[in-house]
Amino acid sequence: MEMYKSNDGKTFITLQAPYLTGTGRGYYAASAFCPDDAPGRDGYIPVYELRWEILPEEKYDPEYLDESCACNWDNIADYFEVSEMPESEKAEYME
Repeated sequence: MEMYKSNDGKTFITLQAPYLTGTGRGYYAASAFCPDDAPGRDGYIPVYELRWEILPEEKYDPEYLDESCACNWDNIADYFEVSEMPESEKAEYME
């Protein structure tokens, strides 16, 4: 999948393609993990939800532009931990 870096320098690898969600204009979200996170004693690493803000209407009109233009993909607006996954599974996403 894709690799993204947050403004605080944390690197993420997505587990899925970003998707449109939320109310109003909404936002784009994707589940991801940080390849630098160490596993806990149980062998699991955190899974995060990444969020990107949709650009203002004067910069992005979905009638005329595709989703690749919807957000500043280099600027993760927010991220937070939502679940966890076995550390052994991250290799399949890093190829």
